[in-house]
Amino acid sequence: MEMTPLVPELRAERAVVSFTGWPDAGGLCSRILEEVNRLEPCLQVAVWDLEGYWHTSELRPHVVIRHGRVQHLEWPEFRTFMPTDGSRLPFFLGVGTEPSLGWRRFSVQLLKTLKEWGCREILLLGSLYDQIFYDEIRISGLAHDPEGYNRLQAWGCLPAEYEGPSAIHASILEAAPHLEIRALNLWAHVPFYLKEPHGLLLHRLMEILGDFLERRWDLTHLETAWRDQEKEIEEMLSQDSSLAEQIKALQKEDPVRPTGDAPDGGARVIRLDRFKKKDPPKGKGR
Repeated sequence: MEMTPLVPELRAERAVVSFTGWPDAGGLCSRILEEVNRLEPCLQVAVWDLEGYWHTSELRPHVVIRHGRVQHLEWPEFRTFMPTDGSRLPFFLGVGTEPSLGWRRFSVQLLKTLKEWGCREILLLGSLYDQIFYDEIRISGLAHDPEGYNRLQAWGCLPAEYEGPSAIHASILEAAPHLEIRALNLWAHVPFYLKEPHGLLLHRLMEILGDFLERRWDLTHLETAWRDQEKEIEEMLSQDSSLAEQIKALQKEDPVRPTGDAPDGGARVIRLDRFKKKDPPKGKGR
């Protein structure tokens, strides 16, 4: 299977690519693409049926059954989008389920296709859970040439240090130099006790994407949303001392968990949304 174009001509020099599932902790990368589409509406321009790149032990198609009949079966795909405004510098947005098979074949095919469409730079997005406080911004970066490293440094990214299970991003990064495509990889570190989009990281990543894609987006709505989220978190912590102490204790335990998974013993992961309607402790007014 190959990427199937849905429009006559596809040309852009830059692409932003992310994958759902394991490398999308907290759904942050999915939210990024939603924000890009909100600020600059995009149209699906290509689709790639990922038959042969996934296994049912890792992933199953999504089925819709109504009144005893199969209405729809959604197979894993990789979709490519482009902004509908043709007066501005074009770019590709690629998103799909992380393959569970054939990573080297997939990586080479993805890069070859993007190169045929004029792409010379690709930014890979990923997010992982980490033991950090809720108002920290930590983004790790990977590159394979001096210009890429300089760009990561300008964005304030930390050089990634990690050894362990890989994501598909590493396979794409390894293949990119051989196809003469510059590839950069950003990993956003999400506080693992937040099971909701992290507004502060979202805002910073959108700033970085704007710089990469030569855009000047108005991100005021994200700043406002983060201030509201931060206020909610701080109010909950002030009303629940045990919750505050638990978060502080978790910060002091293990080093970075670059796994995309929640910490062991999921009961310790705090869903802050569960506390949003919690009554104040006795003796404390509203």
